[in-house]
Amino acid sequence: MHPSDPDRDFPRAAERVLAAAPAIDDVDPAETGEWLDALDAVVHADGKERAQYLFDRLADHALT
Repeated sequence: MHPSDPDRDFPRAAERVLAAAPAIDDVDPAETGEWLDALDAVVHADGKERAQYLFDRLADHALT
């Protein structure tokens, strides 16, 4: 895999967010499902690279 491969980098972005957030139970599984469905739609329509970009932006936003 190439170092900039979105499949490889995606877990790293997720780990940054999870490391910064306290462990909590999913208080709204329906909303979580909607977010995951939206992410799946982005992957399907625009590819994993676009999904990675959006995830990175969301992670950065969550940490600011």
